[in-house]
Amino acid sequence: MRNARLQTRLRAWYLRRFKGRSSSEAAWAEEMPVSAGAPRSFEFGAFRIDVVPRGLKSAGVNPPSMVYQVHIVGVSVPHSWSSSYGFAPREGSARRAADAALDELAEISLDRERWWRQVAAGMSEDEAAAMEDSPPVRLDQQAAEWIGPELEPWRERRASTGSWLAPDT
Repeated sequence: MRNARLQTRLRAWYLRRFKGRSSSEAAWAEEMPVSAGAPRSFEFGAFRIDVVPRGLKSAGVNPPSMVYQVHIVGVSVPHSWSSSYGFAPREGSARRAADAALDELAEISLDRERWWRQVAAGMSEDEAAAMEDSPPVRLDQQAAEWIGPELEPWRERRASTGSWLAPDT
């Protein structure tokens, strides 16, 4: 946090000195740093869900996102799957990322066509065809085949509490 203030002061000094800006034009609004938290693991039925925060990421004109890497491992089966999920700063958490991953896999498992229409929305026909044949999409579909059926007993909890995970985890 101390380093962020130093950077703000240096930027303001530089803009006043060399760009002719006033103090108010040269200053950044100082915000508290955003923390993604520590890595977390959740036991979920026959799976272990490991969530690793990757920090605040932004590319181009996209707004910054708090990114989490979610890795699901079958405890009794030799399968694993991983994907990344981004949330608005201060809105993400390891639990929310785990729920997002399970939501995605449940959707693929229940209605693959509807899921694909959402993924391909806004793409050209060529882009959608290339994406559909890509390894990440195939891996998502394969994971949904072995994870999706295991989600069935937990759907009521998801509907009533808003989370696939037990409240105490």
